[in-house]
Formats: sequence, structure tokens, C-alpha cells
Amino acid sequence: MKMGVAVWKEEFVNKIKEADIKDEWKLVVDENLLKGDRGLYYTQNTFAGFNCSKCRHHWKSSKVYILFLMNQNKIFKQGTVKMRIFRQECKTCTADVFEIPKITQENMKRVVNNVVTKIQKKFYSMHDPNEDLKPESFGRSEGPHDKEHCEACKYNLCGWQVQPGEYQKELEPQGLYSSNALTGLVMDLGRLTLNNKIK
Repeated sequence: MKMGVAVWKEEFVNKIKEADIKDEWKLVVDENLLKGDRGLYYTQNTFAGFNCSKCRHHWKSSKVYILFLMNQNKIFKQGTVKMRIFRQECKTCTADVFEIPKITQENMKRVVNNVVTKIQKKFYSMHDPNEDLKPESFGRSEGPHDKEHCEACKYNLCGWQVQPGEYQKELEPQGLYSSNALTGLVMDLGRLTLNNKIK
């Protein structure tokens, strides 16, 4: 990941220019990015390969989780996108080392394209009828998503229901309550109150 930071930033700047966005936007890699700060959140799952640095086991995953936090300063005509790519552990050894995913340049370009498209839509009301570009797969991933060895799952992020293309102005408290869950809670409380009145 560290070796590829410059490539991600360069691709992001190029896509911003191609999108004819006049404000200055920058991409920042934040390896500590989680839930809680104000801004617009966006997530992507992409396909990538992994190599264990201890036992040399190789595996592929279609659930490589990437979290983005977008903020715009309209006064200074600037914007910032924070990005964190979450890692995975090898399941064949006990090294407990989170390995960095090897994302192809094509998938990196698709992820960046989707991010810039969301910036266009949300901050500049620029309509784009195109859907998010899906990641390119190469080979098969190893069965269902291995939650025990996923860094994003350890932070309860993979189950956090913000799908690609969706935004939230603020994250719900600690990211634990989805809007559906809150709606269900309100309905349950309403039924409980009604039952008590009937009794």
C-alpha cells in the first residue's frame, strides 16, 4: 500500500481534472481512518490478491474493503478525501499479521473513478447516469468472506450498511445502528406502548 500511495494520488488528480472540477481536491491516505468524524462516507469493495509474509500462502478476495471520508471547504474551494484500505490476515498460519492487498492498477482506476463520480454528484450536482464500475476479477476468491481474518470486520465495518453509491452526512452513533434498525426499534416501542394502553 505505501509503495502505491503516489499512484493512487496521481490517478485521483487526473480524474478530478477529467471531470472538469475546478476546485482543488486531494487524496490523503489515513491508516487510522474509522467511523465517527463528520463528513460524507463512501465505501468500496474491490478484488485483490494477498501474500502472507510468514508462510508465503497466497489468496484472493473480492471483499477488500476501502473506506473514504469526503469533506469540502467551499470558501477556499478545496476538498479532501481520506482513504483507508483494510487488510487481511493469513488463515493458514498463526502469524497474526495483517497483509496489504495487492490491487491491480485497473481496479485502482475503477475505485478512483467511482470516488470522483460521487464527488461530482454530491458536491457539484453533476449528473452522471453511469453506475459504479465493478472491480475486475482475476482468478477465484477462496470461498465466502473470511470475517475472522478481515481487519474491517474486526472494526465492525464490513457489516456497516453503507453500500457503494450511498452517502451519510454523519455516521450514525458509533456506526452501530443502521437506519433500518432504528426504524424497527421505533416500531417496536410503538407496539409496546399500544399494548400497554390496551391492558
